[in-house]
Amino acid sequence: MHARSLLFAGKRLTQTGIYKDVQKTYQGADSTIVLNLTINKAYSLSKDTTLMSDQSIQFGMQEITKAGTYTEQFYTQAGCDSIVTLNVKMIVTGLKENDSDRITVYPINAQNEIHVEFQGEALLIVTDILGRVVLQTKAHKKHTFQLDQLPEGIYIVFVKQNEIEHKLFEIRR
Repeated sequence: MHARSLLFAGKRLTQTGIYKDVQKTYQGADSTIVLNLTINKAYSLSKDTTLMSDQSIQFGMQEITKAGTYTEQFYTQAGCDSIVTLNVKMIVTGLKENDSDRITVYPINAQNEIHVEFQGEALLIVTDILGRVVLQTKAHKKHTFQLDQLPEGIYIVFVKQNEIEHKLFEIRR
């Protein structure tokens, strides 16, 4: 059943069980109605996911293209309500025109260090190409990462400000 309760014989039933009601027929005879009620468990699930700014996903009847919290109602195989909440974080790939004058990363072909300059406070994250965080710090206006302890390879710099992540550049060392 889809509801969490059922009105039977003037009573609201909220638990699984066998319920009886005796009614009189139009001829005056007793008639017993037996209800074998099963109330299945309703589920409430929450899932976190991350999208790149050029991605979208289908969630129930919604196409998700922005960060936020989304809720959908689904039904289990037993027909019970299940509420699923999807928490979506967005990673902005590349720079928007108005970001390009606010965030700078250099040099692209780095040897021992890279410099990141930006407005205000930010969480700076450097990952390898598999997405593993190799360097991370909070900074104000600018920061220099020392790369000499990292093996040669391609690294990605993220600047996170006000819950928005900007994927800036691929850095080659």
